[in-house]
Amino acid sequence: TLATATSDLPVDVAISGSLFDSNVGAGIRTATTAQVSNVAINAGTVFSNNAAGIILFGASGSGNGQISNWTIDSSQFLSNDNADASSFGGGIWLKTGGAGSAINGFSVTNSIFADNGSINPLNQVGITLRARPNTTMSGVNICGNTFEETAAPGTQLTGINVFDDTANTGYQPIVVCSSNTFSGLGHSISGLE
Repeated sequence: TLATATSDLPVDVAISGSLFDSNVGAGIRTATTAQVSNVAINAGTVFSNNAAGIILFGASGSGNGQISNWTIDSSQFLSNDNADASSFGGGIWLKTGGAGSAINGFSVTNSIFADNGSINPLNQVGITLRARPNTTMSGVNICGNTFEETAAPGTQLTGINVFDDTANTGYQPIVVCSSNTFSGLGHSISGLE
């Protein structure tokens, strides 16, 4: 366990001031059965010109992966799928996998999401949040971020897309703070699927 000056949580994986650029796939992508806890991404880490910034559980509705206690602070997600050419795209895909999958504790603060495109309008988004059937998503906080569409390549239509298809009667606990800013987008926060 590594020490961290920005959180009281232990950190097992620290990514600080790194550049994930022009990858054919995502900057970071976990497997459908990933068991990943205590991750801190911070200090100006940049995800740019990738097929997508971060994709959890391989974008699949299968596998029983577990994600817990991730923090992303002061990072940038810029022009991922900047040609609007793939079905991927977007900044962060925060989606549960198959039955038994869980995301418990995921915080995104003080970061910039701009011009993240895709051929699929649902993936032209800064952050996508999706809780699938028989899964758990809790402790998600999105605060102090900037979501914008600029003249740079890549068409970001939506800041945050939140939808819940768990057959529950409402959204899982997700906090979207008033300190986020949205500009030049088609939708600031959407529930479209």
